[in-house]
Amino acid sequence: MKFYIILLLLISACLPLSETYAQTDVCEQFADTTFPPSGWTLLFSGTQYWHRVSISGFNNGSGSARYDMYSAPAGVDQSFISPIFQQPTNSSDSLIMDMSYAPYPSNPPYDQDSLIIMASTSGGSSYISVSRLGPAEMKSCINCSQTEWTKKTFWLPTGTNRIQLLGRSQFGNDLYLDSICILTAALGIVNINSVAYGYSLEQNYPNPFNPSTNIKFSIPKSGFVKLIVTDVLGRKISELVNEFKQAGSYYVDFEGNELSSGIYFYTIESGGFTQTKKMLMIK
Repeated sequence: MKFYIILLLLISACLPLSETYAQTDVCEQFADTTFPPSGWTLLFSGTQYWHRVSISGFNNGSGSARYDMYSAPAGVDQSFISPIFQQPTNSSDSLIMDMSYAPYPSNPPYDQDSLIIMASTSGGSSYISVSRLGPAEMKSCINCSQTEWTKKTFWLPTGTNRIQLLGRSQFGNDLYLDSICILTAALGIVNINSVAYGYSLEQNYPNPFNPSTNIKFSIPKSGFVKLIVTDVLGRKISELVNEFKQAGSYYVDFEGNELSSGIYFYTIESGGFTQTKKMLMIK
């Protein structure tokens, strides 16, 4: 038994993790040129330094929010506040966002710009700090020469129904945020993007998992999609997708409540494209 557990842990260390989620009612992608977006608010005094700009995360959209810390004097704090969520978060939910930031100067010691992420369970009457990111935590690239992006994921307290993103300038560099989403386990098949640049099947997240995990796939052309889960002997465990889908990117949830610990495989077939990945269930 001890050998089996060690083997499972060694296997899990070799399986890559991927930030794969399905969105709830809050997922701001700044497609509208109005800023702040509908339902969002700004908290500031004096000159406004939060703005919408026509730069998008990973060039997969039309805009993002920028906190202009290059222009804001040192010590200026301004907040970008979400709408109240229609449904508060549960224990599996997270905040995920695309972020672009190049510290100034390019080498330490950096000017200490920061982003403080705060969560409220009272609709904004009070907040607690979830995470504080300094320049080293915000930076999205090394020796940046242009806007480059990274994805960041943050834990949220159960019952969170509003978030506040507090930018704190120390006269450093601009911070860009896009696709600010409150995300939870997928329920069914969720279309997350109508644009897909190629066929792909991503690593499930979380991995290892217990009892549920999320799988993301993309198809650049509308067509029939089949996505199945099998055990190590090739026996079909579950058929997650078996239908015609429009071109785009999707999330699907896999529930493993009845499975025993071990390795499983999931395979996609669509438009002549076939790919298989493995995942690990640990109870």
